[in-house]
Amino acid sequence: MLRPLQRRIHTMETHHEGGCLCGAVRYVLTAMSNFVYFCHCRDCQKESGSPFVTDMEVDRTTLQIGGPLARYTRTGESGKLVHRNFCRLCGTTVMTEFDVDPAHVAIKACSLDDASWVKPDRHLYTSRMQPWLKLNDGLTTYERDY
Repeated sequence: MLRPLQRRIHTMETHHEGGCLCGAVRYVLTAMSNFVYFCHCRDCQKESGSPFVTDMEVDRTTLQIGGPLARYTRTGESGKLVHRNFCRLCGTTVMTEFDVDPAHVAIKACSLDDASWVKPDRHLYTSRMQPWLKLNDGLTTYERDY
């Protein structure tokens, strides 16, 4: 069930493209994201080799994706599966799917061809944040998921 603000956002027409580092995996988003977040969980840290990832939650129906994707699946904190989808050729993680929420997927924000318009609005899993990282951006923080 979308929150009222999200319903309004989804009525906006949009067309954003993105893909992996080598260009073999490409996607098109046909609606704005529901929200954009920094995730500090250990899995995202390991996936990216950085202290967090920047993900955009989008409705699955607004994403068209193609190319040689591979998948790594792991059980998440919810007890349900989390599927990280990456390019078979260059290894770039492009999308994460959560069995706990099959109507939505997370797109890696910086896999967009132009990510300059992206505006993160929250930090997730700050309980797992690296101690040397200091937040001063004023965004809402959640110790775990929202």
